[in-house]
Amino acid sequence: MALVLGEVSRRNATVAPDKAAYVVRDVDGSREAVTYGELDERANRVASALHARGVERGDRIAVLMLNNVAWPVVFFGALKLGAVVVPVNARYRVDEAAATLGACRPTVLVFEPDYDEFVPVLRERVPSIRLWVSVGDHAMRGTVPWADLVASGRPGEPGYPVAEDDPHVIFYTSGTTGAPKGAVLTHRAYYLQTMQPIMSARGTGDDDVGLCMFPFFHMSGWANCLPYWRARAT
Repeated sequence: MALVLGEVSRRNATVAPDKAAYVVRDVDGSREAVTYGELDERANRVASALHARGVERGDRIAVLMLNNVAWPVVFFGALKLGAVVVPVNARYRVDEAAATLGACRPTVLVFEPDYDEFVPVLRERVPSIRLWVSVGDHAMRGTVPWADLVASGRPGEPGYPVAEDDPHVIFYTSGTTGAPKGAVLTHRAYYLQTMQPIMSARGTGDDDVGLCMFPFFHMSGWANCLPYWRARAT
């Protein structure tokens, strides 16, 4: 079996489609739960919708958002397509975001409306971005609303070729000793990392519930959640 991260989503949806994969609680106290079946179907839709819009294996999909319900869907959708996720620090100023995006040359930017004011600058300074996806209650002109992107995709497993040695994410360093640098990780590397907590003395089981306090633009967010999802926990 190839060690590709999209298999985590697919397998969990097959075995436990109605189990909660994650629950997001907002500052106003509202909460939304997403099951493994919902996560996998939405990820499949995103993968096929992006592919229909010309996004290919190896293309970079940059994400400029704080943690929200859509983030894991973008993550697994990109993995199933064979694209590379580039989490962008949501605390960046526009010049910092432009520098990071200019370095990795993404094809897609997925962002929240809080960053609408960044868009004119990024359109001028990052010409590689062809598709702008807005996640929120409204979408500015020239962008694709997140709900429309998801609805336009196919719910079935897309079946795009992905190898375990393919890169799946580029995390940018904090740049404490210079400009931030992109660290590229493969499917195999991160898949093996997800197994460590499961193989520890206590182990992580499917009845466990974990709390993620880290932002998804930092690798700690995924290092926290992926082992739980690998174990089919919440």
